Amino acid sequence: RFATTADARAWLASPERGRLLAAIQPVIVGRDDILLVEDEAPRPPAAVSAVISQRVAPGAEESFRAWGQKIAAASSASTRISSSE
Repeated sequence: RFATTADARAWLASPERGRLLAAIQPVIVGRDDILLVEDEAPRPPAAVSAVISQRVAPGAEESFRAWGQKIAAASSASTRISSSE
């Protein structure tokens, strides 16, 4: 979860995310679908979630899971992540 839509977009376009995606690209089938969902809260701690779905090549599920843990840790370490989550 990100504090703002701009923060989510910044992470999605970040070089760090790009490097992590490049490392797993051989097992990804097609393009990923990204949906940004904003909280409807009228005041903080409103946040934005990035929902990303990807198709994984058959037999590459374990590699993708391991990569998923790496990218989750990298995005969580980002200062753009809301501390309310």
